[in-house]
Parts: sequence; structure tokens; C-alpha cells
Amino acid sequence: MKAKQAAVFYRASERYNCAQAVLKTFQEEAGVPDAVIKGAARWGHGRAEGGVCGALYAVRALIDDSEQVAKVEQEFAHVAGSTGCRQIRGMSRVTCRECVSLAAGLTAPHLGGQAQGSTDIEMDLLKRRNAMREFRNRAACRVL
Repeated sequence: MKAKQAAVFYRASERYNCAQAVLKTFQEEAGVPDAVIKGAARWGHGRAEGGVCGALYAVRALIDDSEQVAKVEQEFAHVAGSTGCRQIRGMSRVTCRECVSLAAGLTAPHLGGQAQGSTDIEMDLLKRRNAMREFRNRAACRVL
């Protein structure tokens, strides 16, 4: 649920970046003020401290327990291939929107939300990716 909600916030009418979308998703649960969400604009596009993915950087702001953050980061890296924005984008393994969904899905259980394991998230990502490939293949066939 939270993974899908975060994906909706990403680049919607408010034009939230990855970090802002994750923070907005948990605004009520974590008591995130609008000013913090607005200020998170500087964390997107690989500009978060250490080049970390902005969605993952927002997770660090939401979860207080460093062990829980480490667990989320490990699961995130397993699916995305890295925790660094530029590395993730360079591998083209997941999109930015998928990183936002992944980060939100992994964060939800730590903030009292419905648990969604990384395997469930991976399956969702694979389904979307395969559907997109099939769409591109059909479009290419029509052109030929």
C-alpha cells in the first residue's frame, strides 16, 4: 500500500522528487511537517549526503533506530543493486519511481504500517518491467 502511494506522489502534480515522495507518504505516521518535505527538494537527483539515493536518504530521516535503517539499506541494495543514486541509475536495474516504491515498502513495517517484504516488492518490479518490455516489443513490431 505505502509503496504504491509513494509512487503516486513521485513526480505527481506537486512534482515531488524521490526523497519528498517518501517523506510525504509517511507524513501522518511520522509527523513530518510540510516544511521538511519542501526542504527535502535538495536531497533528490543524487544530491543527498554521500550520493545516496534520495528515497533511501528520506528513510534515514524517518527511522530512528540505526539497526533498522541498516536492515532497510541492505534490503534496498539487494533489490536496487546499490544505495548510491548514480550507481543505481547507471545499472538501469530499477527506475527512480521503483526506488521510491521500494524505499516506502521497506519503511512501512518500521513505522507501524503493513509489512511488505523485499520479495513482494521485487515481484511487483519484475511484473512492471516485463509488461513494459512486452509493450515495447509490440510497438517495435508495428513499426516494422
